Amino acid sequence: LVLHNYTKIRKCNHCERLYYYNHSNQKYCNRKSTYEDYTHLECEQAVRNIKQRLSERNKSIQSHFCRFIFMCIFRIVLQNGC
Repeated sequence: LVLHNYTKIRKCNHCERLYYYNHSNQKYCNRKSTYEDYTHLECEQAVRNIKQRLSERNKSIQSHFCRFIFMCIFRIVLQNGC
C-alpha cells in the first residue's frame, strides 16, 4: 500500500504492528515494545537488548558445556591411568 511516493506501510519485525516507513532498510517501528521486561524500549532497541541477552546466555551455556566435557575426559583419563 502506497500513500505517497516515498511513504509505505510495513509490518514491524518485532511487534508485528503496521507502521509507515521511508527507508527500505527500516525493519522496526518507533513504538514501545510489547514484550514483557522491554515495554520501556522502542522495538529496535528491544530487539538489540534481547539479542545481546541471548548471546550472553549462549556464551554461558557453551562455557558450562566445555567445562563439563573437559571434566568427563579428565575423569576417563584418571580412571584409565593415562
